[in-house]
Amino acid sequence: KEGGGVVIHSRDKAGSGVETIKGVIRMAYTTDQVARVMTDLPNQKHFVPHMKSIRVLKQEKLASGRIKQLLHQVNALPVLKDRDVVLEAVTWSKPSAPAPVWRSTFKAVNRAGPAAHADRVRIRKLSGSWKIAPTRDGKGSVVTYVCHTEVGGTVPDFVAEMGQVGAIFDMLKNLRARCRELYSAR
Repeated sequence: KEGGGVVIHSRDKAGSGVETIKGVIRMAYTTDQVARVMTDLPNQKHFVPHMKSIRVLKQEKLASGRIKQLLHQVNALPVLKDRDVVLEAVTWSKPSAPAPVWRSTFKAVNRAGPAAHADRVRIRKLSGSWKIAPTRDGKGSVVTYVCHTEVGGTVPDFVAEMGQVGAIFDMLKNLRARCRELYSAR
């Protein structure tokens, strides 16, 4: 899928009926500006489709300077039962010319967080990453999002995959719109 400056690709994932989805978008905002929007967890609802809530359960700064968080996210999906996931995310920046590169990796962790809720389906298989790299002049950024999610329940894989492609496409467009809203008025 491609449009509005967003390009979506997919590739098979061994042992899964759902493909790994990759989305890329170029933005006229610095890596630090985009990272500020992405790491402002309470306000991710402004760009992440279907996000009902996200909560930081635990946060620690690792010896490497990276930030490790345990998160609980609830998504309200159209027509389907709500989904929730407990995520372990590690976020960091690395100095680079002409601007820092920001990265975040995340995965579902089933051993931690609140117990599964009867009114939701727990997502048990989810992993991915964000990368925010500078454009050559450092005045903009290229954002890459990669994710593999098995949404659980009785949703056929091809239906889940179509929904994920659309959600990732919308999320990247919404992220750019959120950056525009926060930074273009300045």
